[in-house]
Amino acid sequence: MRAAMTDAEFWAHVYPQNESEPREPDDQEVAEYELNAKLAEPCPECGQLGACSYDLEGRPLIHVVEGDEDD
Repeated sequence: MRAAMTDAEFWAHVYPQNESEPREPDDQEVAEYELNAKLAEPCPECGQLGACSYDLEGRPLIHVVEGDEDD
């Protein structure tokens, strides 16, 4: 059946998208949003706002820096 499909038909069959249905964010998206909300100041190590980088699975990475002793 799939061999007879065009590329567009194949991807619609394999990865159906229905934009009329609202989609709830998954746990990873929520965690990334919360992390970026906490990182309002630039990273002291690399200067990035938000996540410093992302791993191969798309999870946000940050530099861990020790705070001042006064904090």
